[in-house]
Amino acid sequence: MATAAAEDLLERAARARRSAAVSSDGASAELDALVSLFFVQRIFRGHQAAVEGPTMRRAQSLAAATGRADVLARLLWAEWVGVDKARDVVRSAELTERLRELASTTDDPVVRGLGLHATGVACWHGGDIAGAVRALDEAVVVNRAGAERRSDKIESVTAPLRPTAWPQGHPVVPFVHMLAGDREDPMSAYGADLSSRAPTPGRPFDPFDMTVVWMFAGFGALATGDVARAKEYAQLGIDADPHLAFAYWGFGSQLCMAAALVDGGDIDDGLALLDVAMPRYVETRTLIFVALVHAVVARGLARVGRLDDAATALAASFEACRSQGERWVEPIAMAVDAEIRHRRGAPSTEVSALVGRAIEMADGQGAHAVATGIARRAAAVGLPSA
Repeated sequence: MATAAAEDLLERAARARRSAAVSSDGASAELDALVSLFFVQRIFRGHQAAVEGPTMRRAQSLAAATGRADVLARLLWAEWVGVDKARDVVRSAELTERLRELASTTDDPVVRGLGLHATGVACWHGGDIAGAVRALDEAVVVNRAGAERRSDKIESVTAPLRPTAWPQGHPVVPFVHMLAGDREDPMSAYGADLSSRAPTPGRPFDPFDMTVVWMFAGFGALATGDVARAKEYAQLGIDADPHLAFAYWGFGSQLCMAAALVDGGDIDDGLALLDVAMPRYVETRTLIFVALVHAVVARGLARVGRLDDAATALAASFEACRSQGERWVEPIAMAVDAEIRHRRGAPSTEVSALVGRAIEMADGQGAHAVATGIARRAAAVGLPSA
């Protein structure tokens, strides 16, 4: 594969530049190669393996030695991505704060954009969707300014793998707008061919980009209760990475499809795919969206009367919400709890109060499309209203 060949070439380039005469220019040239190599390794080896490897350590050392705060911020952001997707809540918060502090010391738009991106994602996980939208939208503006201002080699090579890659924002930006429900179709700006993504010199649009975009889109559709669109988006992600070359992103699209199948009534096919996709996904040290998947699977199982299995899946969702800090999933899980109780014959007042709390919580988070989805589902399955 072309990117694997690029990894080999970059490894050789980094070794050659390191063995050259020591100078500031030589160190910068090696840093260019190392950072490019790191981001290529991140695609194929996964976040954590790349972060813990010698390429990252050498790049951080050189960035500090050459005074490249912008490069340090990008490497710090990459480390943050790894712990955040693993839902290491404490370490993620620490790195987010470091990015914020670094951003406060400079007017460099790259550094500021990364700090805003991490802040927005922290808000999303914590159930502050309105705060996530504000921070991530601001990051888009700042990153656009940075793209116009910068033209160094590292920026050109690594841009596709960072929040600055798309003019309308990293795929998490339209994702949080999907939750907020403040745009008619947040994903429509991407198009299936990613034609709206900002071209990067020397690098064409490729399947990696599509896999990232449609994985986020699929989970956004799941969260808002749009099963048909979740299947559509997940299939686009699967089609973009049929050989599962891109670490957790390809597995994520499979996981999204599995949950959508179960929620849509294709129980056997969905559970079979879930049994394959979930272990692969988790093996990449990724836990984002796991709480959502459990809740959606519970919803689908409840629909066909498998209430004990549904309760088990729901318990897993609530535990993931608690241990992984996924507060944004809580109203979805609460609504599923109401449906299971209703199907088990709970009093209508109890069920309607729980549905009302779920809708109120989602609205309070700023996740108005999630609240609408909960209300729509409740009406469709005949849950008593408050």
